[in-house]
Amino acid sequence: MKMKKIAVGAFAAAMAATSLCSFGVNASTVKSANNNVSKYTGANSWSTPSNWQNKYGFINPFAKNITKASLVTGETSYLSNSWVKYTWNEVENATGYRVQLASDMKFTDIGYDEIVKECKYSSACGKLQHGAIFMRVKPIFGENEGVWGNTVYFKGTSSAKSPYGTIRNTAVKPKITQNCVENKTRKINVEWTPVTGATGYLVKYGDSNTGDVKLWHSKYVSGNKFQINSKAYSLAGASVDYMLYNTYYFQVEPVFGNMDGIASETINAPSNY
Repeated sequence: MKMKKIAVGAFAAAMAATSLCSFGVNASTVKSANNNVSKYTGANSWSTPSNWQNKYGFINPFAKNITKASLVTGETSYLSNSWVKYTWNEVENATGYRVQLASDMKFTDIGYDEIVKECKYSSACGKLQHGAIFMRVKPIFGENEGVWGNTVYFKGTSSAKSPYGTIRNTAVKPKITQNCVENKTRKINVEWTPVTGATGYLVKYGDSNTGDVKLWHSKYVSGNKFQINSKAYSLAGASVDYMLYNTYYFQVEPVFGNMDGIASETINAPSNY
């Protein structure tokens, strides 16, 4: 997928404001409304014209073009770069999509600002290693830009609570369903009962080769199963046999959109090799 950097100019914003001013709306009102909506994280959809009408007193013609993005998968480690993949709904007549990734929910520290042609985006986030990642996307119509859609939050290895809040649910109870070595390949499977309302799960895992439990790695999954194996798993500069000899620890936390759930107790899979 080819991507290019975008230079943020005043032309697109001016065009959007001009289009709305034809509806008899003050340009400063338009700017304020669009800025507020770009930060909006609630349950209601801003693609519903009545939401604009009720809050701002006008119907934004771009509102129907707001994208709804979601995290497909994301993983990060204290030992390597983060990697994320997103997707979103196609917008009619859009010629492209502008994607931003930042380390804060206000997008003041932007690591990536790119234009893509398809309704998907993936990145090895070398500029945003280890911590939380905030993503947003908006459609492009030639030289005009639409409105930012929802913000998508990926917690990564961060131990901090989500700035969007926490859902107080019954904690997940994961269990090890497989821990074996076949042909010098170790496989560990972890499963848990799905949590009602959860949109995904954040699995943190690591080893204790130094005697301390280190949940080095974090991966977002949509289902209720997770597997690591020594053939696909590697550490910087380490042999794949490394995994054969260590006890591995796992913790599972349900995710509710941008909100945290309650993390499980840490379980372990001892080495039998």
